Amino acid sequence: MHPLTKPPTALLRLGPRTASSPDRAMSEFELGWYLDNCAGALSLAGKIAALYAQCSRDPVVIAAVNDIASLTSTMSAKIRPKVDIVRSRPSNPEGLVPD
Repeated sequence: MHPLTKPPTALLRLGPRTASSPDRAMSEFELGWYLDNCAGALSLAGKIAALYAQCSRDPVVIAAVNDIASLTSTMSAKIRPKVDIVRSRPSNPEGLVPD
């Protein structure tokens, strides 16, 4: 759930900052790389679960693997649009995140 707290809207200045807003220390490149790797890690977790259960006939194990696959797929689908937003943004030569 950690990557879901790194909104690319902070790079686009679409929302106001408040006193409790977290510091955005990542550059555009770093944020895109981080989110892309989070989506890849979720995909890998789903595939490992499927490999673990491929020889199992236990319905509980199969149901758990299906749940893991559904969860990781859903979370990855929520991260991918963020990666697209970061990559579609015009580059910032200084790599600075605006306040």
